[in-house]
Formats: sequence, C-alpha cells, structure tokens
Amino acid sequence: MSWVERQADGYALVVSLEPSGAARLLADPGITLEPQPAPRVSWSTDRLYLDYPAKAYFDSAPVLRLPFKGDAASVTAKVEYAYCLVDYQCLFGETTVEAELPRGG
Repeated sequence: MSWVERQADGYALVVSLEPSGAARLLADPGITLEPQPAPRVSWSTDRLYLDYPAKAYFDSAPVLRLPFKGDAASVTAKVEYAYCLVDYQCLFGETTVEAELPRGG
C-alpha cells in the first residue's frame, strides 16, 4: 500500500508492505524504496533502506516514509524486497507504487 501524507515542511510518500498468506518479509536484506524522478518534485534522498540485520524476518508490516517537496499530482517509487514462502524457499520481489498528493495542496 502507498499514500502521501502532509508534513510540516512538505510531504512524505508512505509505503507499507504486508505479505500475503504465509509469506514472510526478510529483515535482512530488508526493503529498498527508490523514488522515481518527477517534474516539480524534489526528493530528500535518492534511496531509502529499511533493514534489521540482527533479525531474520520483519515482525509486522514494515512502513517506510520518504520525504519530498513539490506539487505534482502523484509520485512513484520502486520497491525492492525479499520474502520467504518457507524457510528454504526465498525470492526477491520488485514493484512500483504510485500515490496521489492530497487535494488542496
């Protein structure tokens, strides 16, 4: 899931990953959120990581917040993650999320 939240100095793209069924998200290597270029958008960083190398899996749905400034209608980001169906069967996943900015600026 993804959405945009207002912040005091701009906005944040918020991405929450919740695995389906019995799949579990790996805490190491974790999750990478890479914002995609957009006109009239200035991202605070070119990549955001969330990981817990001391743990095998995320205990709950991880949430990443990527701040930005701008007035585009929507923003997009590439999300890379790893998940396991069972302990010995793990895969890498990638998806692109898009979220609209709140109306009214």
